[in-house]
Amino acid sequence: MHTAIFLAILILGARAQGSKLRATCDNILDVYLDGVQQSDASFDNWRQKAAIQPEENFRSIAIKCTNTGGPAGILASIEDDQGTTVLSTDASWKCTSDPEDGWTDTDFSTA
Repeated sequence: MHTAIFLAILILGARAQGSKLRATCDNILDVYLDGVQQSDASFDNWRQKAAIQPEENFRSIAIKCTNTGGPAGILASIEDDQGTTVLSTDASWKCTSDPEDGWTDTDFSTA
């Protein structure tokens, strides 16, 4: 099994109001918003995209993707209340296979 950690620190401001996180990963997805682990029935099924309604004014997203074999991948995005994508997984996200203590915390430093 191979685990990859993806982290984004957000400053969305008013755009966070009414937003929705959509994510999927091959194979097992763990999502943390402001350090709080989220749950969705589709987290263990990479063929389904999870849809999570974050609390207003959340600041950080931390995602752990565990690959149980074969090719791996992750897709995640934040949409505002109008359905416009305001953030998506790209090269700006930090990624590691060796997470540091506190990686899910809102005040975690990616520097």
